[in-house]
Amino acid sequence: MAEAAARRWAAALVLLVLLTGTVELIGGGGGSGGRRLLAGLRAGSTAAASGTRRWLRDSSWPATAAAAAAAR
Repeated sequence: MAEAAARRWAAALVLLVLLTGTVELIGGGGGSGGRRLLAGLRAGSTAAASGTRRWLRDSSWPATAAAAAAAR
């Protein structure tokens, strides 16, 4: 059960990173498209990781609270 939930979260994070990178690429300023894509992916992965850490920290579930404590 927990493994399936972890897989769903991982898939959601990958999707978030890809969507953030795509939006950054489309709406970005000048410069190389490849550099903008990489910058967007980097920004998206950072935002996703930050949001995940925040969710784990604020979660009241005992299992995720333990995972957040282990991640610190």
